[in-house]
Amino acid sequence: MTRRPWLIRCFHRNAIRILFKPRSQQHKCSSSNDCSVQRGPKSKFAICILQFAICNCFLIFARPAQAATPEETLRAYGLQRVEKTWLVSAEVELHDRLEELGKLERRLQESKRECDAQITAIEQLRAQLKTAEVTKARLTKVLKTAPAGQLRTLLEKDRKEQTELAAKLREGLPPEDTLGGLAPLKGLLAEQCALRAEFSLGVLEASRLDAGLAKQYAELAAKNEVQDALAELAGHSLGPAKRLAADQKTLQKYRAAAFTATAPIYREGKRVRVSLILNEELPATLTWHEEHEATVLPYSLAQNLGLMNKLPSKQEQLAIPKEKLTLHGWFITLDKIRLGQAVAEKTPVFVMSPEHEAQGGRLGYELQKELLLTLEPERLQVKCGARQVSSEVKNK
Repeated sequence: MTRRPWLIRCFHRNAIRILFKPRSQQHKCSSSNDCSVQRGPKSKFAICILQFAICNCFLIFARPAQAATPEETLRAYGLQRVEKTWLVSAEVELHDRLEELGKLERRLQESKRECDAQITAIEQLRAQLKTAEVTKARLTKVLKTAPAGQLRTLLEKDRKEQTELAAKLREGLPPEDTLGGLAPLKGLLAEQCALRAEFSLGVLEASRLDAGLAKQYAELAAKNEVQDALAELAGHSLGPAKRLAADQKTLQKYRAAAFTATAPIYREGKRVRVSLILNEELPATLTWHEEHEATVLPYSLAQNLGLMNKLPSKQEQLAIPKEKLTLHGWFITLDKIRLGQAVAEKTPVFVMSPEHEAQGGRLGYELQKELLLTLEPERLQVKCGARQVSSEVKNK
């Protein structure tokens, strides 16, 4: 039998002594004025109750803590139970994230189909226009040597029809330098770029979750407390779950869908707009520029990337002669810039000072060459190189 703590025993003993002390042993005074404390039956009872209450408080809080159950031990290590398998939170989050990415991929593919249908329709109009112009030119050549008569009349009629058809087709086609800059195609392309960026960032986050799973399970498997807790639970085991192999295969499929050999573009006026991912965490839409080397970022983008502490104390200037423009700002190095399947590492960029924010970000031709980018405006896309450009490659 477990003995009560010494202090509690003293409180109990003292309370009983006060309550049951014989009258002959009680304190006596020669007069009522000689003693400052007079204890009657009520005061003795109150003191006794107070001491018993204090004792019970000690008993409550001094009880030894109960041993944790096996489930509590496993949850304390961040494990979550799925049927009879205990999984790290990253694996559960990975599974949930892939389900969300599945819905996002379906939206992305639907948006891509809509854009492709519109672009294909424009290409078909172009092909018909080209055919009509070639036919018209051929008929014009034949008419130069055709004799007068019924045959010439028919040839002239055919040439007129081809001329009218070409004019009608030309009216239905947007000018090449505005393709992708007019509704409804511009809105569809901008939506596709936004969905693609969201999907790519989700895939990158899922990849980070997957990359740490093996290490987490190895560390947990080496802990005796985890193994002892699992041994007490019949039939239970430490993850990963059987579904992880299927999840990893799904993740690879999503990576292939996110990081492709082409990426969509659209126009704002005469400017070609391209969407990239900076430092694997932030989407950015930049204007395609071939007039200058440097890639230029707005100050607000650098703020969102948390790069303020990397900005040098002294500003520099970046001249753009063709536009007769001089920008003030700072040269810094970004860890990664991604466009489709192409990734550039340790890339220098120019961050504009806040007063140049309205100029917008620019994708310079130095980065275009490094990422092996080829603009295909007629298809409203940019082809991305298959290689990853690192600082080592640049230095050679």
